[in-house]
Amino acid sequence: MEAFVERADEWRVAVRQHDAATAGDERTSGAGELEAVDEQNPNNVALLQGPLALFAVTEVPSRVTRAQLLGASRVSQSADDWAVRTDSGVVTLRPFGKIMDEGYRLYIRIEG
Repeated sequence: MEAFVERADEWRVAVRQHDAATAGDERTSGAGELEAVDEQNPNNVALLQGPLALFAVTEVPSRVTRAQLLGASRVSQSADDWAVRTDSGVVTLRPFGKIMDEGYRLYIRIEG
């Protein structure tokens, strides 16, 4: 379930409630969701897997498609890393809490 709260400063805050089944979701591929940075930039998106936002921790190529990003898959059943296969190679994504000292990027510019 999703609820939006309008604040005085006009920022919209999304509050997502996940039931126990969603919170324990062990997805290993796809079925993610793309969240645009705002309405003026619909092609600058963050990849969400359930309640987690995934951050790119490797270089992001200049061309990434919507389908490629939505096709992200977990590197292994026990890993926190996700991989997005692009024409230029693989982009590694990771939940914020698992990022150590590497650089990271939340929003990725997509085509399509």
